Amino acid sequence: MIIIDLTYNLALLVALSVVSGFIRQRWKHVWWSDLLQGMVFGGAAVIGMLRPLVLAPGLIFDGRSVMISLCGLFFGPAAVAVAAGMAFVCRIFQGGVGAIMGVLVISSSALLGIVFHVRWIREGKELSARQLFGFGLIVHVVMILLVFTLPGNMVLGTLNKIGWPVMLTYPLATVLIGKILSDQRARNYHLAALQESETRYRELVEHANSIILRMDTQGTITFFNEFAQRFFGFTANEILGKNVVGTILPTRDAKGKDLSIKLIDICENPERYLVHEKENIRKDGTRCWISWTNRAIRDSQGQCIDILCIGNDITQNKRAEDLLRESEEKFRLAFQTSPDSINLNRASDGMYIDINEGFTTIMGYTRDEVIGKTSLELSIWNDPGDRDRLIEALKTEGYAENLEARFRGKDGRVRVGLMSARLLHMNQENVILSITRDITDRKRAEEEREKLQSQLLQAQKMESIGRLAGGVAHDFNNKLQAILGYTDIALVDVGPDSWLRGSLLEIQKAAMGSADLTRQLLAFARKQTISPRVLDINDTVVGMLNLLRRLIGEDIDLVWRPGADIWMIRMDPTQIDQILVNLVVNGRDAITGIGNLTIETENLTIDETYSSDGAEFIPGQYVLLAVSDTGCGMSKAVQETLFEPFFTTKELGKGTGLGLSTVYGIVKQNEGFINVYSEPGSGTTFRIYLPRVQTPAVVCNPTVIQQTPVQGNETILLVEDDEMILDFGRIILERYGYTVLSAPTPDSAICLANGCTGPIHLLITDVVMPGMNGKDLKEKLQAIKPGFKCIFMSGYTANVIAHHGVLDEGIHFLQKPFSVKTLAEKVREILDDAVAGG
Repeated sequence: MIIIDLTYNLALLVALSVVSGFIRQRWKHVWWSDLLQGMVFGGAAVIGMLRPLVLAPGLIFDGRSVMISLCGLFFGPAAVAVAAGMAFVCRIFQGGVGAIMGVLVISSSALLGIVFHVRWIREGKELSARQLFGFGLIVHVVMILLVFTLPGNMVLGTLNKIGWPVMLTYPLATVLIGKILSDQRARNYHLAALQESETRYRELVEHANSIILRMDTQGTITFFNEFAQRFFGFTANEILGKNVVGTILPTRDAKGKDLSIKLIDICENPERYLVHEKENIRKDGTRCWISWTNRAIRDSQGQCIDILCIGNDITQNKRAEDLLRESEEKFRLAFQTSPDSINLNRASDGMYIDINEGFTTIMGYTRDEVIGKTSLELSIWNDPGDRDRLIEALKTEGYAENLEARFRGKDGRVRVGLMSARLLHMNQENVILSITRDITDRKRAEEEREKLQSQLLQAQKMESIGRLAGGVAHDFNNKLQAILGYTDIALVDVGPDSWLRGSLLEIQKAAMGSADLTRQLLAFARKQTISPRVLDINDTVVGMLNLLRRLIGEDIDLVWRPGADIWMIRMDPTQIDQILVNLVVNGRDAITGIGNLTIETENLTIDETYSSDGAEFIPGQYVLLAVSDTGCGMSKAVQETLFEPFFTTKELGKGTGLGLSTVYGIVKQNEGFINVYSEPGSGTTFRIYLPRVQTPAVVCNPTVIQQTPVQGNETILLVEDDEMILDFGRIILERYGYTVLSAPTPDSAICLANGCTGPIHLLITDVVMPGMNGKDLKEKLQAIKPGFKCIFMSGYTANVIAHHGVLDEGIHFLQKPFSVKTLAEKVREILDDAVAGG
């Protein structure tokens, strides 16, 4: 009977566990869930107490110890307080001798339940059957001990009747019901964890910044996360159940291939497409590139039932790749087609990695001859210092710009390059990108331009000096004219035995020497008066040889090497004499002791090639006059200022510095060129190029020199703005019997002509005067007094009567300063020619 009653209580406990599990599952998140559990366990305890095992009046046994202890163990203090309270009320209401024991059993079961709840359940431990059995054994050992609270005569009888059944059945019942509750608790815990995990997973999937979709093996979309919906522009209702082809995949790719066929291959062989990139399409039709990661979802038999696809937008990356590819293609195109030399070298050892066609064209090497070698192996650097400067710039700055260097090509020719280089990091190593522009032709043109500029500046300087020299000579000649004129008059007036005669002769000598200096200045300035004629230069040189040998002395040998069939030139022979004297004297002074002087002539044709080497030369036919010496030679610095007036390397008192400048002026006046070739210690050669003329040489008849000036009685109009020269001329002409009309200005000369009743036989006029030049004055006077002859006089020739110093045809000219005798002879000669011609 006891076993049946215990089994009844056990069945009640099992039913209780089922109800408890339902409550836990249904209201697990509400605050009153534990109170409800306490009421259920308390109700079950009351039911058990209403159908107890009655051992004696007032002494009952039931399963409340199991219910109360398990309630406290699994649901804590709140639940067990409700359950224990309900059991207290019921047991007190039942009364009897066992009421105190019953209350104590309820209290001890609740207390032990709370203790082990704190120790096990709150720490999250899973309860094993062994732990539950031990828990039940402790609870019911306490209950057996509480039997001793009964009246003494009932203790042994009670222990004999229920001791062993309780100790055998109630702990087992605790294990059974506890295990059910523990499993429910564990199941609910794992279910909650699973639900939480699913919630987190869904949140992760829905809110991920990646496209996540799931499709079946036919390509039908079964899942489409929120990001995918936003990205593609489809709502879930619009996309779910649709095929990917025609929605997020175009029907055909860029090559026209049907993508539905490709989709079949993806679904049948997803492993081939674990990661791949595809061009997709949005709802609005815009194209985009997606990097897809695909994973096959398989059933228990291993068959693929779904495909999980995770995609990331790589449109910008693809565009960047396309731009990079396009940029690389442009770079490659520019690299290969650039006319500049472009090369890549490894920074560690300088080995050539790549070169372009410009490199091969400029340097002459083939690609195979360069790649894998260094510039040192190819001996490309003409000056190793250029390479050192490049390396230093790359080390300190990381780049070099506009570095001018000289490079040696395969054929050995040296070219000038303008190089820029930069240190870059490519393909996991440091490289040097170098771009070199061939500026050889530009440098050559710049050097030629600088040479021409230098020559232009030199020519301008010489022209300026010449103008200055000419101006000085003109004014100085006027002063010399007065000195020489009045000296001549004084010499005529004083007797041959006069003590003044010696002094006057010294004055005359000094003045004539000064006149020679001014003639040299005028020669340099190309303003001396000349009378050129066609001549054979060999004949002129031969006529000077004796004089030249006397000039150089016996220690220097003069060698004459005339050219055969020499061409004719047009030149004043006295100028050739000046050139030879100045060059021979210059060579003589350069020779110390014994030496040689060589004069030679030669016909020479200068073509375009020759003239390009010498910028002063103009192509044509020339007669070369060369004077060479074996003297000390000259440095480059001396040669640069060699032809400047008053420049000399001779000692003080041994030279005026006008000899070579005179030669220079004569050559330029005759449209020729002059070059000097000299090295210190190797002598000097002057080469003069005079233009050839086709006209035959003129044979000059000897002039009969009139020994005594002839007196005259003709009327002469003398016009001179310098008062001293005007007075001197009037005095001289009047002494020779002429009637002289003197005028200080052109206007006064015209007035005198208008007032003169008789004829004017001769006009003597200065060329350059204030208000009117001599030529214009002559023309005006011819309208008043036609038929007169004219003599022009000046310190230097002006363009009014001469071109580049060459007198116009029919012009009579007196070069200042002139002597009394020269003036008288010239006047008589012109007047007599007029009579003879008349």
